[in-house]
Amino acid sequence: MYNVKVGVIDSGIFLTNNNISNNVATSGHVDFTNTNVMNFLNIDNYDSSSVNFSNIPINNSVNTSNAHGTNVAGLIGGYGSLNGNSVVGMCENVTIYSLKIQNQYSIEDNMLNKLAAAIDYAEYLGIDILNISLGYTGPANSPQINNAIDNFSGLIVCASGNSYLDIDASLNGQVIYPIQSNADNIIGVAASNYYENIWVDTTFTPHTGSNYGGVSVDLFAPGADINVIATDMLQTSYVGYGTSFASPLVAGTAALIKSKYPHLNANQLKRIILDTVDISGNNFRGKCVSNGRLNTYNALNFDSICLRFVQNYTYLNGNYHFAKCYCGKSIKQVHVVKSGSNICALCNGTANMGGIGFTSLTYEEYLNLNNDVFNSTIILNEYEFDKFLTN
Repeated sequence: MYNVKVGVIDSGIFLTNNNISNNVATSGHVDFTNTNVMNFLNIDNYDSSSVNFSNIPINNSVNTSNAHGTNVAGLIGGYGSLNGNSVVGMCENVTIYSLKIQNQYSIEDNMLNKLAAAIDYAEYLGIDILNISLGYTGPANSPQINNAIDNFSGLIVCASGNSYLDIDASLNGQVIYPIQSNADNIIGVAASNYYENIWVDTTFTPHTGSNYGGVSVDLFAPGADINVIATDMLQTSYVGYGTSFASPLVAGTAALIKSKYPHLNANQLKRIILDTVDISGNNFRGKCVSNGRLNTYNALNFDSICLRFVQNYTYLNGNYHFAKCYCGKSIKQVHVVKSGSNICALCNGTANMGGIGFTSLTYEEYLNLNNDVFNSTIILNEYEFDKFLTN
C-alpha cells in the first residue's frame, strides 16, 4: 500500500500525542508564525518565485495549546489505542506534516500570505493531500494565494466554515480562501448532522451552523458529535462539531483511495469522491455541487461502478443525449447500441458509429477520459445491452 503524504495547514499539531505520533513525519514540519520563518519568507511581501524552500528554517516544535490542528490530524490518521478513550482516523497509512499558520482561533496578520506560503511549501514537500480546516476572506484577485493553489499538484480539502450562510451569496466583493478560489483541485466540505440535514446549532444567536453553497461547496460530510483527540499525552478525546471536522473525513477518504490507487491524480480523486456520494432526499440539493453526503465505502470501491448502466436520459437533439449513470454522474452526448447494430436504444435512431466505441467502459477508465470522448457511441454486448434496458 502506498503511504500517503498528508499536510495539515492549521494551528499546529501536538506531535507526541500517542494517538498520532507514529503517523506524523519525523521532520519537515514548519511553523509559519515563527519570526525566523516569516523573515525568511518576507511574509509581508511574500513572493514564491524568490523563495528557495530547501533553506526554510525547519521547526519541528509545532506543538500547540490550540487543539484544533491536533483534532484534525487525529481524524485523518489517528490509530487509536487500547484504553477506549481515543480516536481511529480514516486512514492509518499516512505520513502527516504540520504546516502551522496561526496560533489561536482569532485571525492574525498576513494570513493569506502565510496560507500561500504553506501551500507552496507543501508542493515542495510532494504532499499528496492537504487539509485546510480554516478560511480567510480576501479579494478575488489575490495573486499569491491563487497562484499557490493553482501550482499545487495535489488535492486540497477545505472546510466551508460555520456561519450558517450561503457563501455563494454576495460577500461585498470578497471571497473565502481557499474554498472559493475556483481551482479544480479543491474539494469544499460542509457539515451534516446525524439526521442527514445541514448541521446547525440553534443554541447560539445568531445560529452557528455549516456554511453551504451550490457552487462553492462540493459535498457534505458528518460534522456533528464527532469524537476528536485532545492535545495531551493521555490520549483523551471529546466531542466536536463543525466543518473543521467534516473536512478531514473527506481528506482521510481521499488518502484511503490514494493509498489503494496511487496512480490517481487530484482531479480523479475529487471526481471519485463526488460521484459516489449518498443522496438523501432533497436535504442537500442545491446546497452543494454533488447534492449529497460523503460515502467512504462507495468511494473506496469506485472501481465497481460502471457507466454501462445508464438511466434517466433526456433527448437533446438529433445526434446526442444527456444521460445519467446510476451512480449519479452525468454523461454528455452518448448513444448506446447493441453490438452488431447501429440503432440507439434511447432514441431508436441511427447512432454515430464514427466515434470511439467501448465494449465495457469501467468507471476507472472513464476517469482517464475527457468528456468530449462521449461525442461517440458506447457499444454493449448482448448481456450488457439487456441489463441496460432493465435499468
